[in-house]
Amino acid sequence: MTVNRIEQAAVEFANFLGGRGLIYEPHVQADLLASILGCQFVLFAGPSGTGKSTAAAALAEFFSPADRRSTLRVERTWESPSDVTGAFSSFADYFVKKAGLDSLMAIRRHAGSTADSSTARTPIIVVEEANLSPIEGYLNPIVHGLSSPAVETIPWPLHSVSAGARLSGDTAASAEVPPILDLGPWVRVLGTINVDHTAIAPARKVSGRACVVLLEPMENPSSEDGISALWEGTTGAGAPAPTSSHAILHDPRTALGAIRNTVQMSQLAATLDGVVAELRDAVGTNPVSKRDEQRCLLFMAFFNEVAAYVPGLDLPPAARRRVAAENALLHFVLPGLAPEDFARTIEHFFNPGVPSLLRTRCDRLGSSDADTALGYSIDFWAALS
Repeated sequence: MTVNRIEQAAVEFANFLGGRGLIYEPHVQADLLASILGCQFVLFAGPSGTGKSTAAAALAEFFSPADRRSTLRVERTWESPSDVTGAFSSFADYFVKKAGLDSLMAIRRHAGSTADSSTARTPIIVVEEANLSPIEGYLNPIVHGLSSPAVETIPWPLHSVSAGARLSGDTAASAEVPPILDLGPWVRVLGTINVDHTAIAPARKVSGRACVVLLEPMENPSSEDGISALWEGTTGAGAPAPTSSHAILHDPRTALGAIRNTVQMSQLAATLDGVVAELRDAVGTNPVSKRDEQRCLLFMAFFNEVAAYVPGLDLPPAARRRVAAENALLHFVLPGLAPEDFARTIEHFFNPGVPSLLRTRCDRLGSSDADTALGYSIDFWAALS
């Protein structure tokens, strides 16, 4: 990943948001960019009205053209992938499709050379209200496909008819549904998680594969800020040209690979080791798996680059690495901690005077008295609700 492309993306993203009247503090802008660049599965969590859908839509539009992004609107009745795309009926001898099939077919990996920018550009799937139904059920191909930190193509099985299935009885070749839908290259899935006392918390298997971004209202915002977003939304003038920032959304290992066997890599790893050591001392054991560690480093490599160029975010190199490590801990480790470990972690890292998302979010996550009132500890999702 070349530095000038990261710098260009950071500046373009700030202008992109400003052109739509969308207000995100500089450290949040850096966090959003690093999240989507360094992880293929991002969950935006928070109470209603905190801008989860807006953030997901803005990132999707910024990084992908219209023909490479789609939206799935989850329904409470969804239980399996067939509820999203449909299923083959052996009785009728054709594929009975659901609404999600058209969305996924439109952005599937096209045949042809990946060197062709029209076919190689990274697709983005936005999943609205992702936790209306259990994510590990209807998004099973995504959850299993992203068991590794970086996957070029994710297969979504549709049926077992080897020659292809007719769609709704149509005999036209163009109406055939393939046995497997290949999503790629380097597909990004952005889900919104609405958290309240009635919501289903994601399974540990799900949050263990995702970057969980907790969005909250800004501190003391001006009422006039962002008012144009009421009319413009996340569309309109100001989108980056297809040859600019679109091109950097690729393999999430790119930034880390560029600094392998360098001093920068050693510095990032040492900073992460230091933060993990603090966490280990706080909870008494090491709750960070090797996979969590890898995901944290992918995120940190991008954050370290992006934060240097986000307008208004002035952090010296050592502070950037520290904030990157703390944010990574917030995104990849806290959502999967057991209740007792979670309580000790937020108590240790709470410090509102330090400008990292982990510190400020620990203030909110630790403000609930439910654990003492009810006599037991609560985890990340219970604290958020």
